Amino acid sequence: MSIIAGVDIGNATTEIVIVDDRHYPPIPIAWDRAPTQGLKGSEQATAAAARLLRRMERALTAQQAGLSVDSVVVTRQFAVHTQAHSIDLPPVDTGRLMVLGHSLPTPAGSGLGLGSPVPIEAEPVLGRPVVLIAADPLGYRRTIQRVQSWAAAGADLQALLLAGDEAHIVGLGIAGISMHPLLAELPILDRIDPAFALNCEQIAVEARATTIRQLSDALWLRASFGLDEPDNPALQAVTQLLRGAQCAAIGLLKHAPSQRVNSAQENMLDLADGARIPILGSSQLLRHRPVGTVRGVTMKGQHRDCEDAWVVETDQLVAHRLVDSKQGGRERQLAISTLQSALTDSGANSFASLAANWSVNVVGSETEAAYAGACTTPGANDRTQVIDLGGGTIDVVAPQDMHNIATTAAGCGQLLTTVTASVLGISSAMAEWVKRGPARRAEAPQLIATEDGQRNFASTPLPGASIGWLVVPGPAGPLPFTPHLPLGEWRRLRLALKEAVIGQNLARALPQQPAPGTPVVLVGGPAGDDELFESLVVQLPWALLGRGDVAGKLGHRWAVAYGLTVLRAAQS
Repeated sequence: MSIIAGVDIGNATTEIVIVDDRHYPPIPIAWDRAPTQGLKGSEQATAAAARLLRRMERALTAQQAGLSVDSVVVTRQFAVHTQAHSIDLPPVDTGRLMVLGHSLPTPAGSGLGLGSPVPIEAEPVLGRPVVLIAADPLGYRRTIQRVQSWAAAGADLQALLLAGDEAHIVGLGIAGISMHPLLAELPILDRIDPAFALNCEQIAVEARATTIRQLSDALWLRASFGLDEPDNPALQAVTQLLRGAQCAAIGLLKHAPSQRVNSAQENMLDLADGARIPILGSSQLLRHRPVGTVRGVTMKGQHRDCEDAWVVETDQLVAHRLVDSKQGGRERQLAISTLQSALTDSGANSFASLAANWSVNVVGSETEAAYAGACTTPGANDRTQVIDLGGGTIDVVAPQDMHNIATTAAGCGQLLTTVTASVLGISSAMAEWVKRGPARRAEAPQLIATEDGQRNFASTPLPGASIGWLVVPGPAGPLPFTPHLPLGEWRRLRLALKEAVIGQNLARALPQQPAPGTPVVLVGGPAGDDELFESLVVQLPWALLGRGDVAGKLGHRWAVAYGLTVLRAAQS
């Protein structure tokens, strides 16, 4: 009897299946998996896989004396790099007008102010309206005292701008002890750069309970700042930027500043046809181009050749205002997966160096192994197509003219984790659990609301810190991840993320639509996602779609690892 171990080192997890090859197809006798250590194909990853195999071998020997692994089967590997990036957009050209801040989260007061900027620590200035500028580390108590001193001296106070984030507490303090009723409505904005503010000749500040009125009115700005016809483009840019804002501060400079370098030009995609396009805005184009369209990626000046790339621009999926407190600058968020061009080391040396009694064989490819393993699913036949959803790639294998046609597209499970983490502002480890399925809201220690509108009692009381938060099942019980989204909104967003990362990516990897009723076997880790499976049923109406059950007993995860043993046995 020969004992063979198929080892699949993936971008996210490593799966190993040990088989008895006295029969064909081989009979699985042990299987296990663990997170991949380091980059797929690296010495670190293959050494960790070898350690996992040795643990499995020891357990097998303990169960059945005398059994040990004779042969290890691996395949060639392509690594996938998946990362989230922030890209600065060029600042809006606002000419002599400087947007010091807008849509800030903690304004105080209400109303409009227009005056010259003056440091709050300066001696009170009389005879002209002023906007006080308070720089850290002044402290809110000292700030309140200085405002009182200016008011007592008879200064015409129009507004207050703070460098810190204490507008609310400063506003309460001024209103609580002030003998000047007008100060209670003094517009106060925080998170303002004092150096920028003091460089202005005049500053207009507005805070409202709903939306600003004067600072979004181009004619009011033009008259108040004494602007001329050449300033009209700047006025249009500012009013567009401030549309819908609840608060804002605008400064007037003596001269228009020089524009910053557009860093978006440092982030480009090289296409197979020789074209070079910006990464920003590329996701729409890539949806309609075949796999392999992108052959190189330049991010922040660093270039990497690749076989394919998939870009998800999270700003297109999440409705929010792009905010920056300095001159209307903005930032865009995206995530990208790139399929490495060069083949990585197969890991044969790593296995051989760790256990001399193993013979290590490199056979086929990952797509061949996935097909061989997936087609052992009961109900599959010689017309079956296979979709392997992995951590780093989507592999599609379809039989055609006595041969299998395989396509490998960059971007899958890891990209979904990265995008989820970026959108919610949580860690990747947390996003790995959050992305999987429906969430609940902890309404009370023993009351939870579900996405379908039901309210149920929890079997055990939830921690007090999770009340009001959305929670999902985690490794140690309910895992709270955000208090900011309604359940229905998170469901909509979660499904949109899965469609953008996997659904649209799969669409470009699929061959031409085959005959209705063609069996399609879905394998890989993400194949266990019920929401994703249901969406693919809709996306592939021609398919007889089913999850893999590798070797009729292993389920959907083990197609490549088991398929490697099938390929090896077929060579014997």
